[in-house]
Amino acid sequence: MSETTRSVTRPLPWPAPPAGRRAARTAAAVSSTTLLWRAALPLSIITIAGVVSLLATELDRNGRLIFFTFATASTLWSITRVDGAFVGLTSLAFLVVTGAAPEKTLLHALSSDVIWLLIGAFVIGRSLQVSGLAERFSRFCLGKARTVAGAFWMLSLALIPLAFFLPSTTGRAAILAPIYRTIAASVPSRRVARALALLVPVIVLTSASSSLIAAASHLIVNDFLVERDIEPFSFGRWALLGAPYGVASSLIACGVILWLLIGKKRRRQPFAMPSTGPQPWSRKQLVVMTVVVIMITLWLTPSYHGIGASTVALLGAILLCFPGIGCMSWDEGVRAISWSLLLFVGSALAVGRLLLSSGVAEWLVKGLLDVSPVSQDASEVLLVASLAVVALTSHLYVLSHATRAAVIIPPLFVLVASLGLDVKAVAFIVAMGTNYCLTFPVSSKALQLYQLERPNGLDAGDLMRIGALLLPIHLVLITAFYFFYWKWMGLGI
Repeated sequence: MSETTRSVTRPLPWPAPPAGRRAARTAAAVSSTTLLWRAALPLSIITIAGVVSLLATELDRNGRLIFFTFATASTLWSITRVDGAFVGLTSLAFLVVTGAAPEKTLLHALSSDVIWLLIGAFVIGRSLQVSGLAERFSRFCLGKARTVAGAFWMLSLALIPLAFFLPSTTGRAAILAPIYRTIAASVPSRRVARALALLVPVIVLTSASSSLIAAASHLIVNDFLVERDIEPFSFGRWALLGAPYGVASSLIACGVILWLLIGKKRRRQPFAMPSTGPQPWSRKQLVVMTVVVIMITLWLTPSYHGIGASTVALLGAILLCFPGIGCMSWDEGVRAISWSLLLFVGSALAVGRLLLSSGVAEWLVKGLLDVSPVSQDASEVLLVASLAVVALTSHLYVLSHATRAAVIIPPLFVLVASLGLDVKAVAFIVAMGTNYCLTFPVSSKALQLYQLERPNGLDAGDLMRIGALLLPIHLVLITAFYFFYWKWMGLGI
């Protein structure tokens, strides 16, 4: 045997590791590298937020801490997979420990009326599923759909009118969740199911512009007008102005979701709801339908009875679980509640309230207005476009629909008063823009609800993709509607 051969075949002075162990080490190294790259973006954003908070001399110590915590939480909520409730509660605990927020902020995180509206909506949604009404509604909406694209279009057209009957985007999204699950079980692939999980809350949000009662922010706008002795919008006037915009933005959103998230081949795939023939109405279905009709009636007539939407939802949930009357037991209704989502929403709302009370939200809005080109010498096109940009981007730094209106409207009223603009027209344009919140799930509780759907919840990356395309489209849409419809209807700035 040659020297070369002996040197090659000479055994190593230590045993070679087993192949499985080497593969595990390689996989661990690759996983660590992937984790590092995934962490790079959120860490960079958080670092930038820290620098900005240190340089924000207009804010006091507590304001800077609240801004940094808000930016950090929003980053973790939006582009990481860290549990939303964990991030929210940790953020509140940090602000309490550092003294930036009182302890009651953490303890009262679940005291919002939205939380109780969600609790009621979860129970009502479960009753729709238990009674079979969700399946009946799904068959009614999609019975004639023959392709995936046809199903998406038909569902969008069926969801838009709900804005005139069911108040609160969160409530509508929660009640529609069991209907989504029924339809998702019939779609041909997981990709289509995830796109459907995005379609439902997106249509809920875009169609909200159609009706005065569809979002709390609209009522806040009316309250601001009344406080300034300006005639508020009536239900009919708002519908006349907002419904065409709501329908147009909803159909555009459906088209974008189909085009961007579902390939042509998948769009043409056959779709059919399982057919069981005509089914008689059961006692459970009649009970649930009666309760829902009563709830809708109470939601539409708060001026007559003074009962809030959250209380109505909770009373409906109690009736649906009432022994001898309801369609299910109380234990089953409670099991339908997503407590993780409630903690998430409660903590996010608490952070939003801190932004408002500390002046951070007003500081952000004023900063945006300062760099905008709005002035007395600006053209009408520039004025409308600037107002639309401020409103459309407000969801990036103010999480709640209602809070966005409360934060943005006051400084805008000061601005339009100094420029001699029509306050009512500006308020309506801003209301249309603040309804847009299609970038991060954290910007809307309706989106958060469908993000937590398992196993086919909406994907945050898909939401950012359609949001990046829909934002400029909505800017053009608002500007076009102003010059070709709203102004013609007597709503000129």
